[in-house]
Amino acid sequence: MLTRDTPVQQSFINMLFDQAIELRTGLGKFGSECDAEIAAKDVVILSFNDSDMKSWRYPTMTPRNKIADMIRFAYEGGASIVVLDMELSDPDYSPARKLFGDSAPMTGQERDKELFDLLEQIKNDDTSNTRVLISGDIHANKTLKDNDFAKVIDNKKIFAATTLVSASRGNDSLERFWLPYIEIISEYDDVEAREVLWSFQMLSLALKEGGEDELERISQNILYGDDEIFTMHCKSGRDFVLYREKYSSSGLTFRNTQSFQYNRIQYVFKPFTLQKGIRNIAESNVGNWGNHNYLDVTNKIVLIGRDDKECDDFTATPIGRMPGLYVHGNAIATILGQTQPHISPLWKYLVIEIILIVITAYVFVYWQYKGAKRIVSVMTTACFLGTYFYFWYTNEFVYLTCSFASIGVYNFINRMEEFFKKGYSAKSYFKKISSYIKKLFGRKSDKKPVNLNK
Repeated sequence: MLTRDTPVQQSFINMLFDQAIELRTGLGKFGSECDAEIAAKDVVILSFNDSDMKSWRYPTMTPRNKIADMIRFAYEGGASIVVLDMELSDPDYSPARKLFGDSAPMTGQERDKELFDLLEQIKNDDTSNTRVLISGDIHANKTLKDNDFAKVIDNKKIFAATTLVSASRGNDSLERFWLPYIEIISEYDDVEAREVLWSFQMLSLALKEGGEDELERISQNILYGDDEIFTMHCKSGRDFVLYREKYSSSGLTFRNTQSFQYNRIQYVFKPFTLQKGIRNIAESNVGNWGNHNYLDVTNKIVLIGRDDKECDDFTATPIGRMPGLYVHGNAIATILGQTQPHISPLWKYLVIEIILIVITAYVFVYWQYKGAKRIVSVMTTACFLGTYFYFWYTNEFVYLTCSFASIGVYNFINRMEEFFKKGYSAKSYFKKISSYIKKLFGRKSDKKPVNLNK
């Protein structure tokens, strides 16, 4: 039962794993930073915030020429990858008007054309290394939504990617995991074909580390092979392991808990509205449409999206609600780290379980109950601290909840055995408890006893 992969087990793992990541990230400012924090220095957030949207009188659709402004800044600044977390599937039919920053009134279609022309320019610029990832929006039947911007995708300079992330199988529905890919259906000459649509995170890693040539090989293996584990060999020398996704009838992934932990997001990026304590985003990594010229984006990954209050892309995470833009930023920082968070393999988990339970049994056999209780309490604290430091340096989380639950059960059995050995009756046992409660909570009389012999 201790090794069964259940939502209850996942909930316990989530609770402890979240705390470990939160504590490590916070205390990292006093020591060495974790690999995700180091990787996050190469990730820049460019957002459309409340002040930007207010200056344009809160348009129904984000003006596409303003999106082009942000992409142009990253492109001309030498960014290696631009991740566009924006909805582009619907054309803009808004009438001509002059918005703040415009030199002349523009219609929605003119704004669309400015963005399209810029993407075409980047696509045909052989002197630039900038690649752009745009959201591949999906219909309910798993087909890509057709739109004008899809025409510029060539999977060499301009790529389509999925924005989906995943909640855990626990009961809180918090976004904890990034997904490497989803399977979609494409239509060519009225013939349907299955394809792999990679996520922002996987494409960012492949393009950054030089593994884009491997994606086609892995895609074919996913679609037509039987392998459960795939390795992407990058030109940088890094070998990245990913797992086959398994989908239920509702389309949600239900991979096993062990492998799914490798996709756990380390939340090292925090919007300013969620900052607390010692963990903050460096101002050199965040800008918005009205204030971003000071940023250095050379060879960095630039994410563009919205984080204003009217944005409907807010999602619940282990550290609070935040825009999807920041979820993707954290996921990309996590995947760029050299070691992915994961839990201990089953064999190591079982060995630790057995050792802890045997030590506990030995302590209760050879020590008095109070002494044994103190020893077990110290051992429990030491184990939790030990697992925390082990995770800090290895990114491997040792899940000990079940072993300590077993110790608690053994402690209870030990007490019951002592009770029956001493031959207490139920009446005398409850009388003893009642007496103890009276001593603990009873009040002594303030009146002194009367001496009748006087």
